[in-house]
Amino acid sequence: MTINLDFESLRHFHLLGLRNRLWNRLTCIQRVFYKASMWYTRTRGSIVNNKIVEMLTGIIRKLKTTRRDNTLILGRGRAEEIRSICIQKGVFGWCPRLSVWLDEVNYIIYQGILRMNP
Repeated sequence: MTINLDFESLRHFHLLGLRNRLWNRLTCIQRVFYKASMWYTRTRGSIVNNKIVEMLTGIIRKLKTTRRDNTLILGRGRAEEIRSICIQKGVFGWCPRLSVWLDEVNYIIYQGILRMNP
């Protein structure tokens, strides 16, 4: 299955990255490659090469991430660490409600914010 990337979709994600200030977090090589791909799609059409599409989707994934996404990723990681410690220590035996608490979104966001701002 091939995914076609055209100029409009690349431009959309470029503007999204600029708006969210994620464009500057890309390496210089990634930015140049992305701009060259935009130029190519503007003059020649869409990109269909699977290897180039994979590299561009990796860059697009970086441009689409938001602070909330990063917070959730960090918070889930911390919640899983706490869960594994609690399983090892047998905490869920005398406090089964803790398992439900570790799955709540608000707690996960809280843990993610603590990880982002040490």
